[in-house]
Amino acid sequence: GKKHTVLISAMQNLGSANFDAQNWEDALNCFNHRLSILKQIEKAQFEPHSGNKNKSMEVSRVDEEICITLQSIARAHGKMGEMLNRYDEALEYLYRQNRSQRRISDMRTL
Repeated sequence: GKKHTVLISAMQNLGSANFDAQNWEDALNCFNHRLSILKQIEKAQFEPHSGNKNKSMEVSRVDEEICITLQSIARAHGKMGEMLNRYDEALEYLYRQNRSQRRISDMRTL
């Protein structure tokens, strides 16, 4: 809900501030916490009792936020020497989500 939106925005801003201050571990903690919240939101959207009638729009927004967060994590890891692994994770995640979205879209046309 609204509290989650404020929290995930605050975590991104705090992570970015730590990144700019070169506090890589603090930045990673913020970004990882944000990712955890986003994944919980994503999971809840697919639960049958969620009552979300416009799932595809909401899911794509959450997916976009997850990709932004993974990119932020990759940048921070890059400063710590681990960038390639996180970019691979981001690309794999995006690929899985696109495949999933196509399946959902295909089911709607039936």
